[in-house]
Amino acid sequence: MFATPAVGSRVKVTSQFRNYVIGMGDIREDVFEGIVLESYKNDRPGTFRMTGDGNMPIRVITLKYVTDLKIGGKVSKKVRSNTRTFKVESKGNKYIVVVSDGSYKCDCTGFSYRKTCKHSQAVKKLVEDK
Repeated sequence: MFATPAVGSRVKVTSQFRNYVIGMGDIREDVFEGIVLESYKNDRPGTFRMTGDGNMPIRVITLKYVTDLKIGGKVSKKVRSNTRTFKVESKGNKYIVVVSDGSYKCDCTGFSYRKTCKHSQAVKKLVEDK
């Protein structure tokens, strides 16, 4: 099993798992690229968080399914200034909002349905008021 990469590292992760949702337990392989994020204190052991894409702004990677992990070093200052993460607490729950190239994405359920939420709007207001 691979070790958890350092926060801020650029990674390319290949994971393989049995897909019971589509098909009859076919083996599925996915490749994800992103930046390793700070974990929550209640994250499961053997997992780490990373930036995702438009469909899933934050990905939680389970190390036991990882078949290949390439670490590209720390993120450059230029990329770091374009991608920022914010922790937002709302009604006892914690969410992560990722701001990248003027796009705001939250890992809450509401954002996955509406492509907007009160958490992303609050961060947008905070960022644009500076």
